[in-house]
Amino acid sequence: MIDDNPHAERLLALRRSVSQEYGLSDDDWRVKRLGLLLAQHAAIEDRCAAGNPIDVGDLLALDEAIESIRSALKVAEPLDIAVRVVENIVGICPKCRAEIPNYVAPPKPPAPPPIPEAPPVVVAKAPAPAPARRAMPVRASSVSPLSYGGYDPARHSDSPLSWGPHPYIRKDGQ
Repeated sequence: MIDDNPHAERLLALRRSVSQEYGLSDDDWRVKRLGLLLAQHAAIEDRCAAGNPIDVGDLLALDEAIESIRSALKVAEPLDIAVRVVENIVGICPKCRAEIPNYVAPPKPPAPPPIPEAPPVVVAKAPAPAPARRAMPVRASSVSPLSYGGYDPARHSDSPLSWGPHPYIRKDGQ
């Protein structure tokens, strides 16, 4: 009898599509109710297409009921949790993006040793300044190159003074 009735076939097809869409069984009451509401909506569309008058208020109430059931089904949707057991790891080269089977991560570098706390800084008292020394007079012989080896530019053979009297300097000092 169901095979002969196109409305029953439509209802069963809508139930199957709703059950596949939400991942529920065909016997779930929410699937049956949503399928029935969708079939009623399709029947109203058929009447409108045939030229028969329809009540728009009924159609809007039907749309509201369909929307409320759909939102309730989305909230009650079961979570899809997939657990995958991995037997080995495949590494990926960062340069060429090649897959490396049975990848073993390199060992982590050892952690640096902890830095010991520095001993507290003890500021030593500055030593007393040395007593002032008495100023010594500077003597020419103490800094003269003649006192260190007998070098005399006037007697040296390469000295300009050894070439004879200077042409612009007079001996009497004037």
